[in-house]
Amino acid sequence: MATFKKDDRVMIIGKNTLGKIAFIGRTHFMDELCFGVILDKPEGRNNGTFGGIRYFKCQKNHGIFVRACQMQKISQTDDKVPPISENAKIKRRYPNYLKSKNFLKCYESNKNPKIKEVIVSRKIKSDSKIISLNNTFSKQGKVTNSNEVNLMIQDFSLKAFDELITDKDISYPKMTIAYPNVLSLSESDNYNETEESAMDLGKAKERIRNLEFDLILARKTIENSKRDKEYLQNQFEYSQRNRYALQKKIGKMSRDVIQSNKKIKTLEQVIEQLNEITETSIIEKETAEHKLDIMKLELEELTTKCQTLRTELGIKEEEMQIQCENKIHSVHYIKNLEYQNEALYNVLYELRKLYASKHQNLLDAEETIENNLSELKDLKLSQNNLQNVIFILKGDISDMHETIDGLTEVDELVFEITDRNLLLEHKMETLVQTLQIMEDYIDVSTEIEEILQESYMEREKDLEILEFRLNKPK
Repeated sequence: MATFKKDDRVMIIGKNTLGKIAFIGRTHFMDELCFGVILDKPEGRNNGTFGGIRYFKCQKNHGIFVRACQMQKISQTDDKVPPISENAKIKRRYPNYLKSKNFLKCYESNKNPKIKEVIVSRKIKSDSKIISLNNTFSKQGKVTNSNEVNLMIQDFSLKAFDELITDKDISYPKMTIAYPNVLSLSESDNYNETEESAMDLGKAKERIRNLEFDLILARKTIENSKRDKEYLQNQFEYSQRNRYALQKKIGKMSRDVIQSNKKIKTLEQVIEQLNEITETSIIEKETAEHKLDIMKLELEELTTKCQTLRTELGIKEEEMQIQCENKIHSVHYIKNLEYQNEALYNVLYELRKLYASKHQNLLDAEETIENNLSELKDLKLSQNNLQNVIFILKGDISDMHETIDGLTEVDELVFEITDRNLLLEHKMETLVQTLQIMEDYIDVSTEIEEILQESYMEREKDLEILEFRLNKPK
């Protein structure tokens, strides 16, 4: 097969028109490599667009999309259609674009009647189980609603194509073409056979047209289902992104909750420590008050002792005065009294010091109690603030639970979307299989058409020979 490039001059075989290649590549409506040709004459089908997509620019009805087997390369300066011989015209009257040329050459060159009879008498099975696509797909336009597409695909795949997929051996009616013996058949028999073959050929052509129309509708529905699939995939990706963002938010909120729980625990520990400090301060206050009462009792006892000592001292002084007056020698006794007075004075001085220190301790204990009370007030305020924070955190936790419920609903929706995607993929696979079966059927029908055409041409030749022999003078 010749290699084609852009700006090459080519001839379209079926139309016998010249043109220039303007586009080479893949398209959305053809599986194999496609060529866009700008024709010299307005015998095309479009202006370089198909299905609303532009592939190249040209004038109206000057553009056409063809396969490589539909073109013939010519010289760049040639502006005329090359002449075609009569034999070539007979051979290329109905070119087969879905079949290789080697098979045609092999079939034409094969002169063995047994092999030819085997090729011609191929058993083609009945099309009773093939359901037309006109029942399942609408001819009024494209199906845009995804629900309608789903329902149509379900009806199409479950009712029609399951039978086509499961039936491996489809029974076609036997169409055996018997090559007549020119010498043994009469003119009326040949005429009847040619008429029957022409009717079969017309039916086959009509069947091929219906199948091509059904194939176009099936491809349109496949394109619509592909678009719906892309839309669902985009929705699925968008939901996954939202799910990922919500998961991030949940993780952040969970971390905040953990930190708030840690803060609450630390504040509870501080409150416990402050309660212990207040209890110890209260116990110390009670012990200090008890010690103060004991010291007061001791001070009262010491004051009573001091008063008794003073009275005794007064009595002793009076006695000394009496003794002095009486001139009694009591020098030693006076010294002993002076020593006792000094000792008592020292004891009294120490008692005053002890009283002052105890009084100072009492004042310090009162100050500590006042400080502890102020700390208790601060702790109560902090406890109230903590309760407010805990209430807010509980509200946040309830909001988090609501978001988690929403996420579960989103997960369920994502699961439903994935199920629908799987169903669509399965239905697409069934549609592709059925399209392959239809293409095989079209191949078989084109082969039948070629064989019928060849037999028709041979019978025309035989009829001409018979007419010539009948009209020939004896």
